[in-house]
Order: sequence, then C-alpha cells, then structure tokens
Amino acid sequence: MFGIQALDVVISLIFIYLLFSLFVSVVNEILSQFFQVRGKELRFSIERMIGYALRKQFYQHPKINRTQYRSSIFYGTPLWKLYAWIREKISSNIDFGSKDIDKKITNKASPSNISTGTFADTLIDLIQDEAARKELFKQAPFLEKIYQKAEGDVEALREAIENWFDEIMVYTSEWYKQKLRYILLVLGFLTAAAFNVDSVSIFKTLANNPETRGQVVQQAEGFIDSHNLEDGIVVPVTVGDSAASSDTLYSNYAIRDFLESRYEACGGSEQCRKSVNEDYPTLARIDSTYMEVNRLVHEDIEQLSTVLGIGWGSWNGATGWLDWIVRVLGWLVTAIAISLGAPFWFDLLKRVINLKNEITKEKGTTTKTKTE
Repeated sequence: MFGIQALDVVISLIFIYLLFSLFVSVVNEILSQFFQVRGKELRFSIERMIGYALRKQFYQHPKINRTQYRSSIFYGTPLWKLYAWIREKISSNIDFGSKDIDKKITNKASPSNISTGTFADTLIDLIQDEAARKELFKQAPFLEKIYQKAEGDVEALREAIENWFDEIMVYTSEWYKQKLRYILLVLGFLTAAAFNVDSVSIFKTLANNPETRGQVVQQAEGFIDSHNLEDGIVVPVTVGDSAASSDTLYSNYAIRDFLESRYEACGGSEQCRKSVNEDYPTLARIDSTYMEVNRLVHEDIEQLSTVLGIGWGSWNGATGWLDWIVRVLGWLVTAIAISLGAPFWFDLLKRVINLKNEITKEKGTTTKTKTE
C-alpha cells in the first residue's frame, strides 16, 4: 500500500496549495480592483500605440469616458446620504443635486477592458481631426498607408485598426500574465509567512502521520465534490438558490445585512435576486468577495490548520538560524506552488484523486480474484 500512501501525501499537498492559491487569487483581485492594475496596463498599451497626447484625447472621448464612471461602495445603502453630505462639505466640485453627471461622479476608474469595435470607432472619430490624424500617423506610420489606400472606405480602415488593436492586445495580455505571476509569487510568500505554511514541515507531518493524512485527504475529496471549475475559476456547487456552504458566519456584516433585506423582499424569486445584484453591483461584488474569503479562512483553511497544526499558534519557536533557513525555504516552496494558480491545482487534484480511486479499485479486484 506504499503507492496509496504516497498518493495521499501528494493529494494533501495539492489540496493545501489549492486552498491558499484561492485565498491569494481573491486578495489579488481585491488589490487589482483597488489599484486599477488592468486599467493601467491597458492605458499604457494604448499610449504606446497612439502616443501620450492622443491617448489623453482618446480617454476623453465620450465612447471611452462614459466607461470610466463607477459608483461609490455606499451608493444605494442607508449610508449614501451621510456619505454625500460629507463629500459635499469637503469638496466644492461635487454637487449631488446637480443634473450634470460629471458633478455627481466621485469615483473615476480607467476602463479595464475596451472592445475592439469601440477602440476602432473612437480612433476613426479622432482621425477626422487633422491635427489628431497627423499625430496618429507620426506614431503609427503604417496607418497612414492604410488610410490612403482605403480612399474613404471606412470599413476597410476600421478592419485594419481592429486587427492592429487585437495584435497589440495579445502582447498586452501575455505581459499582464507574466506580471501577474510575479505578483502572485510575492503575495504567495507573504501568505505563506502569515499563515506559517511551511511545505517542508507539512510534508514531514503528512509522511509520518497516517491519521492526519487521512483527514486531509477526506477534506480534499469533499472539496472536489462541492466545487467546480467554470471558465478557469473554482466556484462552489450551487444547491437551489444558495451555495453549498453556510452563510451563518456573515450575518453581522453590514453590507450582507443590507443585501439580505433586499433578497427577503423578493420572496424567493431568483429573477428578483439577480435584479438586486444588478441594482447594487459594487455592493454585490464586495459581498461576494468577502464571503469567499470568509469561507476559505473560517471553514476550509481553519479546518486544515486544526488538522495539520498550520499557523503560528502551534509553533514553539525556531531553535537556531538553520531552522529559520529551512522554514523560509518551506515558505518559498509554498509561494512558488501558490503562484501556479488555483485552476491548475484544482484540475491536478481531481486527476490524482481519480488515479487513486482507480488504483484502489484495481487492488480490490485483484485481491478478490486471488481469494476466489
């Protein structure tokens, strides 16, 4: 049964990396939204394409500028009036009673995504201005040839611009993914240190303690049964109108209480719940992220920590510099594993669990045949 024991150790390690990868991915998403990482990368790429001067005009164009607005997180909640009153007192530029939308907007964000068609249409509008056209052709000389060749054919020009944009976005996407790997590596190391997830120590515990190993494997199998991989994202399997996990942990959270009051008024209508989420998109996103982090920390990670003794509470302290070196190396291994991403570990976990089930089934069949 050595092979099964080794698989159990592998399953346990994969599951640990999966949980902390999920945690880091949520943290990264929060930071990305807060610092507008995607929007800034897109803006940089467009500036490289058309130059700084035109990039400013481009983002001021009505087709682009309208996508920059986002509501305050307080919008639609009982705190909105208080927030509006405070903002009006500290800023003379804000007038919440005005009919001018620009005087009401308090949060502007660079769009994190611009469609190919919108980019082409906006650029074609800019080309109509002679000064902008000269600046564009100076930044992208090949477009001047295309413009002249088109001889007023707007569709031919639009197609050329769309192809150019698509090609640049491929490179932008690849660079963003590369940058994301570095970000995940740093966040992974910080998470490993914060939770004291030392891969070296965990491996020793799993290899030498069959009972602990069995509990982690059981938790991993339950996690696989209650989650799916949809569009590259690990999500809980839904049962009826709610996720498989309980929401009782979050009953004291203000935004959750507010949304729940709206959901209760729906009388169980799924369409009504969707309408509430559409009315309060920022609140719904914050609530969803908060609940996801709480489920991970207070359910899955907490259960795992109890079984494995992960964390600083169970640590008796390093006895010397060599212990610290080994521990930091363990964190680094964890960080590298986390940086591979939750979808990778989820898919691998399913494969290894299926492999173990097949081997167990074959051993059982072989044993039965010999007995007969």
